[in-house]
Amino acid sequence: MVEVVPGDPDDPRGGGFAAGFLPLALTGMVAGIALAVLVRNRAAKVVGLLIFGVGAGFGAAAVLQLWLGVLPGNYLLNVGAIGLFATATAATLAGLGASWVEPASG
Repeated sequence: MVEVVPGDPDDPRGGGFAAGFLPLALTGMVAGIALAVLVRNRAAKVVGLLIFGVGAGFGAAAVLQLWLGVLPGNYLLNVGAIGLFATATAATLAGLGASWVEPASG
């Protein structure tokens, strides 16, 4: 078996990389639920999702790559990939929450 991208030498089995994404997934879920429950305006939800995605991308990439050293490669590309993951997680729950939250009247 040939790996597409070899793992970081500081994390040969990928345990640190895998453990770093569980908190990110949970945070994305909390952000999506909070947006679904607390924010009624659709445009504000989208802005909230984008702000969360950018913040989560920069924060998680900084921890995983710069602090722990378990994520190799270009920092900004890692920020983008992690940010997309966080945004997708939060957006899924925010969208699912839109089906059960009552629309604002007025």
